Parts: sequence; structure tokens; C-alpha cells
Amino acid sequence: YSNMKKLIFLSFLFLLSCAVVPMTGRKQFVAIPSSQMITLSAESYSQVLAGAKLSTNNYYVSTVRKVGEKLTAAVELYLKQNNLASVTEGYDWQYNVLVSEERNAWCMPGGQIAFYEGILPVCQDENGIAVVMGHEIAHAVAQHGLGFMYMEGECVQQDSLEAMKWFEKAAEQGLVGSLTTLAMMYEEGLGVDKDPEKAKALYKQAGF
Repeated sequence: YSNMKKLIFLSFLFLLSCAVVPMTGRKQFVAIPSSQMITLSAESYSQVLAGAKLSTNNYYVSTVRKVGEKLTAAVELYLKQNNLASVTEGYDWQYNVLVSEERNAWCMPGGQIAFYEGILPVCQDENGIAVVMGHEIAHAVAQHGLGFMYMEGECVQQDSLEAMKWFEKAAEQGLVGSLTTLAMMYEEGLGVDKDPEKAKALYKQAGF
């Protein structure tokens, strides 16, 4: 389990290191507060839970929560020790298992995590769950964090194009949280021109 966590952190560190690059003098823009995105993510997550059936498998539920609490605590400690605690500021870590045969799991940009029952037999045990969850958390935190850093000019110069690049990188991997973030941006006109059709397509791709 400790070896798995090391691999997860190496992946996370690699993604995060991409933020340290020389910035060009691109046009600045009015930042979208990450708190606003986190609020919208929480609302979307609540809607997902309301429309889904929560698992009653005690083993699945307790194991996912146990692994999640360990991993997220380790992530926050790592960020704090590296003066990056603001990356997950306002995150409300949640861990739920949904009834579905789909082999999938995802993490919203606000820290809300969902596992489908269908993927848990594939994971087999806590190590397997940790690998899947760690992958989702690493990309959500690192790439969403990079997006928000460029949005708000935190440690780097504000840059809307760079922010969108990182959100889209995460979305290209099919990460639900990333797809939902982009959908909300286009739906609400947050930093981009409103585009209801594009928002609808992104929500559909995310499975909503």
C-alpha cells in the first residue's frame, strides 16, 4: 500500500511540476474564483447522488471510504509541506459508491469522489482501490489545480488560455470532474463565451 502511494505521489509531482515554466506576456483576464467552481461542483455532485442509487454493500462502502480518507489526508499533508495547501482549499472530500455495473470511478474538482460497484471486483482489494482512486485524485488535483492557478494568477501569471489547456488535458482523459468543470464554464459563461450546446455535450460525455 505504501508503494502504491509513492507511485501516486510521483505521478502527482510530475503533473504539478509542469506549472513551473517561464510565462509569456499574454493578456490577463478576470479570474474565476476557484470557490465558485467548487460550489458548482458540489451542486453537480449532489444532483448525481440524488439521481443515483447508493450502494448498500457495506464492504464496498467502508473500504472505499477507508482508502479515500487515507489518500486524501496524505495528499493534503504533502501539499501543506510543499506550500501548496491552497490547491485543495475549500475541498469537501466525499466518498460514495453508486450502484452500477459500469467500471468507472471519478473525482470532482471539489474533492467529491464516486466509485461504481462494477469497478470494485476489478480492483480486488484496498491496493487496487488506492491505485484507481489515486489516479483520479492526482489528475483532478494536479490538473484542476494547475487550471485554477492560471485562472487566479496564484504563483503564476494569470492566463486564460493556459488555464483552459489544463482543464482540457484532464477532460481528454475522460475524467468526469474535468468534463463537468468545462461544462459548467460553458453553461455559465465563466471565463469563456456561453455555449449551451457545448455544455450539454460535455455533460453527456461525463455521463450526466
